[in-house]
Amino acid sequence: MDSKWTQEDVDKTVRILMDAKKKRSWLIRFLDEIVYVTVFVVALIINFVISLVLVPIMLVFSGFWLYVIIMVIAVSFGFLFEILMRDIESLQFKHHMINSLVIPAIAAINLIIVGAMANNMKEQLRINNVSHHPLVEGAVYAIFFILPYLYHQFYKKKI
Repeated sequence: MDSKWTQEDVDKTVRILMDAKKKRSWLIRFLDEIVYVTVFVVALIINFVISLVLVPIMLVFSGFWLYVIIMVIAVSFGFLFEILMRDIESLQFKHHMINSLVIPAIAAINLIIVGAMANNMKEQLRINNVSHHPLVEGAVYAIFFILPYLYHQFYKKKI
């Protein structure tokens, strides 16, 4: 038996799958949206917690090692977030835009605020360490957070 699909078979299968997506009940669509919003809110909370965890790290480390730690944490959480989002079948273009823009931006803002707090704490505690650059640290976190998502969207999907 020959298992090659004709273009007509492929088109028919895609059409059936697209029709099935459109015919989902309102309850399934609503539950899909609830799952997305829940994962989104959890991601925001985890980003905030990560920012708080970085305060003592920022008080101890500076320079190269601080950036390595920020990069590792950002890529790790970005990878976890990307896996969770990939498993939600009903994501639309708007969801992907929110995932790729809003969450890294909020994470960067959190890190900027926390970096400024760490600088203030360092002065108050009279810790002899180099001052941090919260904008750079926030940008590094946002860039490395989004890398797993971009990798999957532009490289893995083509394979």
